[in-house]
Amino acid sequence: MRGTGESGELLRLAGPGRRTTITLPSRTDANLEDPAISPDGRLIALRLSTGGTGPSAAQDIWLLNRQQGTLERLTVGGGAVPVWSRDGRDIAYAAPDSGPSGPAGLYVRASDQSGAPRLLLRGTGLYPGSWLPDGRTLLFQATGRPGTFADIGSIASGDSVPRWLLASEFRERQPQVSRDGRWLAHTSDRT
Repeated sequence: MRGTGESGELLRLAGPGRRTTITLPSRTDANLEDPAISPDGRLIALRLSTGGTGPSAAQDIWLLNRQQGTLERLTVGGGAVPVWSRDGRDIAYAAPDSGPSGPAGLYVRASDQSGAPRLLLRGTGLYPGSWLPDGRTLLFQATGRPGTFADIGSIASGDSVPRWLLASEFRERQPQVSRDGRWLAHTSDRT
């Protein structure tokens, strides 16, 4: 949940038996969206949109250090829907448009910003969902595939072809895998 405080926007986190309110740095030129908390709780990856809405808006992923209250840029040239790896070392994200950082697709970048972003899967309409316990396989949703609306697939680091887990005439989205990797939760418009 987001609200507005005297010094900036507020992000309210709720979990079993506890609630936390975080004041986000004041940025009058930006919207802060898609918050994702690191496994250790120290950092929050979020999409910072500047320059209005539509094609003219610039969107990148930034890291909010909760202790210092600072924002540090993770992506340059586009990024959305950050998803932390289970060990907190990597962040998967969608680069929705081809641009200066490379083609549209799913990327992974080290959370400490060492090394360049790695392209996992090229294409538009790809959005990360969650990591499998093996630490190298990412579940994602794909929109706009021929004959379908939205499907769920997986791609392992080093593979070039995805494996389709749910592909039908229905919209299957937002894949989340259980901690032990045995269960997959997702949304669907199938009645």
